[in-house]
Amino acid sequence: ALTKSELGSKLVQQIGLSSLTEPFRVLQTLVEYESKVSDEDLEDVADLIKGDPPLSLADCKAAVELLYRLGCLEKRDGAYQVESVLGQVVGTP
Repeated sequence: ALTKSELGSKLVQQIGLSSLTEPFRVLQTLVEYESKVSDEDLEDVADLIKGDPPLSLADCKAAVELLYRLGCLEKRDGAYQVESVLGQVVGTP
């Protein structure tokens, strides 16, 4: 049986993301903080993202747009949130 982290890794690969990419780092941060993020909150999210190089606000916005178009994020009431199944398997040991 696959662990959640193995399942998450396989799912992320199938979506076409690498764990080293900016969009994956943004996704992982949103999963970790279980947050709904409005466009106004993206500056705060950019400050929370771990790893190098640091992401600019423009990088963060581009990553969120890509994740939204890939179906990794849903938008409700003007705020983005991680798609529920993806949120359960990404970033969990």
